[in-house]
Amino acid sequence: MTLNAHDRLEGWPLPQEAQAVAGHDDVLSEFTSARRSGRLHHAWLFTGERGIGKATVAFTLARDLLMPEEGGERAALRQRTGRLVEQLAHPDLFYLSRRFDADKNRLKQVISVEDTRAAMARLGTTAADGGHRVVIVDAVDDLNANSANALLKVLEEPPGRTVFFLIAHRAGAVLPTLRSRCRQVAFRALDEKTIAFLLSERTGVDKDRAELAAALSGGSLRRAIELAEPEVLALCQELLTLLAHLPNTDPRALHGFAERIAATGEEAKALMVELIGDWLHRRVRGLAEPLGAGVPAAHPPLARWSEVWDKLARLSTETDVFNLDRKSFVFLAFEELASAIR
Repeated sequence: MTLNAHDRLEGWPLPQEAQAVAGHDDVLSEFTSARRSGRLHHAWLFTGERGIGKATVAFTLARDLLMPEEGGERAALRQRTGRLVEQLAHPDLFYLSRRFDADKNRLKQVISVEDTRAAMARLGTTAADGGHRVVIVDAVDDLNANSANALLKVLEEPPGRTVFFLIAHRAGAVLPTLRSRCRQVAFRALDEKTIAFLLSERTGVDKDRAELAAALSGGSLRRAIELAEPEVLALCQELLTLLAHLPNTDPRALHGFAERIAATGEEAKALMVELIGDWLHRRVRGLAEPLGAGVPAAHPPLARWSEVWDKLARLSTETDVFNLDRKSFVFLAFEELASAIR
């Protein structure tokens, strides 16, 4: 088991600590119905955008499964089980995620095959309370080929009374052999009103900030939390204004924006690329801009937008790999976008 405290957002609970689930009543109902029917599938694949609550739902269901079926006061047992799950200390809970690399001060790139095999080997023991055991893989996207194969071997011949929750941010990247062993549940994005309400209620973010962060979040509460930071949201608004005036962007405004991206660092550049990708998605689908922001009058064909996105993604990667000037990247990105619209 590994802790994901290094992935914590300040002021917000980790998935194993959350006491309530925002949305996803349909998923909870589907699982509850399957369990009551006596035909509970041994492996569940939760797919959907990052930060919409897949892990939170997995831990919520894990707490219910790990509750002893007999004995003791139910309230006391639930409290004890909840505390052990929150600490990732329950003997029948196996949580697989990327470990923290202290030398590099960041999470490792993949879930190692050693960690995967060690967790799977422990499934050979008897459940502590004679009930269920639960395995949560967060996320399947982080498994390398060897790790995925080690997990697949167990899914092919699953131990009794063991339930697997596999979390995937990109359903298409999951190995078909893994997918075929699971009951797949597609999580819907959270609606903007729910996200804005949660932001305002928990952090005290003002209504306008909360609504803009929610509108830009793509239905991901986690992303909305990150975007709601004042400096980040200011960059977002600045970018939306520049994009709205394409291809006749104000050179001075673009220059100032480029300087701020260069000064802020790699994360700001990554956010810019992500937001441009979202903007292109809205343009292709003819969707309105958040909170009534303007859009360019021209509508290039889909193939041209696809070409622009491929080039921007390549330029972004090259900027990171070769440590190129981020300010120059901003100018090149807007030059490509303006060229497509003219």
